[in-house]
Amino acid sequence: MLAMGSGGVEVAMAMAGHPYYLMTPKVWGFYVEGAFEPFVSGKDLILELLRRYTCKAGIGKVMEFFGPGLKNLDMSARATIANMAVDMGFTAGIFPSDKVTRQFLAQSGRAEAWRELKAGPNPQWDELTEIDLHEIEPMVARPHNPDNVVKASELSNVEVRQVIIGSSCNGSYRDLMMAAKIVEGKMRHPNVSFEINTASRQTFDNVLAAGGIMAFLEAGARIHESGCLGCIGMGQAPTTGTASLRTFPRNFKGRSGTRDDRSISGECLGGFRCVPNPLVCRQSEGEATFRVYRTDDGPCDLSNLVLKHDSQNLRIVPGIANASYCEYKVHCAAEACGNEPQRVIIADPAAEESILLSVVCLAN
Repeated sequence: MLAMGSGGVEVAMAMAGHPYYLMTPKVWGFYVEGAFEPFVSGKDLILELLRRYTCKAGIGKVMEFFGPGLKNLDMSARATIANMAVDMGFTAGIFPSDKVTRQFLAQSGRAEAWRELKAGPNPQWDELTEIDLHEIEPMVARPHNPDNVVKASELSNVEVRQVIIGSSCNGSYRDLMMAAKIVEGKMRHPNVSFEINTASRQTFDNVLAAGGIMAFLEAGARIHESGCLGCIGMGQAPTTGTASLRTFPRNFKGRSGTRDDRSISGECLGGFRCVPNPLVCRQSEGEATFRVYRTDDGPCDLSNLVLKHDSQNLRIVPGIANASYCEYKVHCAAEACGNEPQRVIIADPAAEESILLSVVCLAN
């Protein structure tokens, strides 16, 4: 399906019987290869493209994705990218109907509706960009535009008063269950409003069946009806002058329903931060990876970081170390951990700073 946005006046005129005119758009091809790192998603990809090319780059164009990496983009990632194509100015964003599409329809009980749709032989693009998914990092759009994007590792210390997961972007089963596993057994900070908006009723039912809804409730979250809600200022307006961390596609000033609103970043302690934190380590996957990043110009030397933990069930192996970050591989004996968070203290003796990393070990 190729969907194109239309303005209210154009739609009203079409309903009245007048013709709808559309300039033939140019086609910008995006060749995709590789696979995402853990905790990276389609939202990070489209935010990276917004960071590179701005909100005006796609005016008068359609973005078309192709290449071997598409097999690693599930329907949730594709929906988020296509949703936010308009935020780059594109008339539309399109993916082929392939095996991933067929699997999605089969899981939804609509296997008979699938048919293959792809570009013909020797396609020609007006522009071409190559993307390696392995190189995409977690990204954040700061106030007050979707293209005011920075890497999550570059964020400074921001106090968050509201966190909302879901809506039209990142409201899928994968997104919500990942978040549910991270907050399972924990409780939100008393000063933070924690909200969950599933993308659809079907998604809600699936997350409920998998235990995710109960994990959210026990973590102090409020579960809302499926829909846009806070994304268009329909409730969930943040307190004036506070930071709100949202998975929504757009962060225009006042869109949240609060005139003096601010979107945000993430939690940072001391002069460096861990990504991700908490870290979910699944025994079946063998290992998990986290990175320690600089967040200011302090004297912290990443090569001299000291990791301390008293758990006999964790094994942490240093990996890549450079001027920007240190990477570590974590191996855990999930059954021995009993799914209880393991505490790891990361210290910089030179700067007398430390940060707490919580490692959650899961057996499956």
